[in-house]
Amino acid sequence: MKFLSIGKLEGWGTIGRFSKGGNISRSELIYADEGVPAILYGDLYTKYDIVAENIINRITKETASKSVELKKGDLLFTGSGETKEDIGKCVIFNSNEPAFAGGDVIIFKQEGFDSYFISYSQNSSIAKYQKTISSKGEIIVHTYGSKLRDVIMPYPPTLLEQRRIVEYIKTETKILDTAISKAEREIELIKEYREAMIAEAVTGYMKFKQNVKF
Repeated sequence: MKFLSIGKLEGWGTIGRFSKGGNISRSELIYADEGVPAILYGDLYTKYDIVAENIINRITKETASKSVELKKGDLLFTGSGETKEDIGKCVIFNSNEPAFAGGDVIIFKQEGFDSYFISYSQNSSIAKYQKTISSKGEIIVHTYGSKLRDVIMPYPPTLLEQRRIVEYIKTETKILDTAISKAEREIELIKEYREAMIAEAVTGYMKFKQNVKF
């Protein structure tokens, strides 16, 4: 296992290149099925986690013509955010349907590495810390491809090893997600029981008060 950055991979030089999305404002989104899929930087925070497959937002073809088209396997990073802790979140674009990236979406096109492995690595606590200390701004925080390319990450030397790690992460996180969903459902049932118990106690007391003569 080696610890290297995307921009300084021993024996590879760089494995890809960074670019930015085009100007798509939220006001240009349309609510129609016939539109062209689009991803804004805010979507990477709110709509997608690790991977973007079913693209929710749509724009017109005219708006798309001034933007940047994404290809399956592209890695998308948030270039702006409200906090340093959130900056540079990474999501894989994994849709067969072409989509377009809005401004402040940083696009990384790479070859030779497993995209899921890079995404998991870039969302690790080690990578997040490095992005935090290299980001700029207070009210609105920014990062750039030139900063992201220097984030140090572990890289197994072969695709096979990377994919084994990815499969392990997927299996374990699926188990955890199932446990979380079960716990959340149990919490909801407890809340419902609590509300019902309070309502029953209040109703019972009111009936008791009405029937008792002093």
